[in-house]
Amino acid sequence: INALQALHDEVLYSASSSFRHNTGRVLIQIMKSLIRAHGDTDKQLRLAHDFRKAASGRRRFIRKMLQQYYLLEMPEEWNQLSFDCHVHDANTKGRKSPTHLIMDAWIKGIRSLDVLYYNFVEPDAVSELMQAAAIMGIRVRIGIEFMARFRDRHVQFVWEPLGFLDADEMVAFLNEKPTQHLMRMGREASQYHHDFV
Repeated sequence: INALQALHDEVLYSASSSFRHNTGRVLIQIMKSLIRAHGDTDKQLRLAHDFRKAASGRRRFIRKMLQQYYLLEMPEEWNQLSFDCHVHDANTKGRKSPTHLIMDAWIKGIRSLDVLYYNFVEPDAVSELMQAAAIMGIRVRIGIEFMARFRDRHVQFVWEPLGFLDADEMVAFLNEKPTQHLMRMGREASQYHHDFV
């Protein structure tokens, strides 16, 4: 979380350009590519050169990089209507940690996410997710997907607890006895499903 805060502040507030958000998105995307290119020195040097050029915030180059990474240019007022209503992190079937998921959503220009979990959610995952979202200015709703029998069929529904101001309130709710009981039953259902498969 501290690393994400430092990264966000560095790319957003150190830019001297009026094209700050788009420049920040490109800089983080190039950083990710640099890390992935570990062991390929030539590629890393090319990416470092791109990073240096992007850090200037020149609109023409930033737009070229946005296009290269298949990113849409977002308004600098950061008031776009962009959302994803069904994503998973590494605590379910996704590959990304909650912090990585939020960082990638910000790079894509997404301002609102619904992150879904199967049958239960761990308070640590919720805490990390909501803290990362607060840093990046993304609205996050957490949903828990349940499966139940209805008229001799399986139906799926999503429960999204609402009305929490921050990660601490949501975690406190998850630590209440009735919620812990529900999460315990959800873990049992997930284990049953896992064993069945």
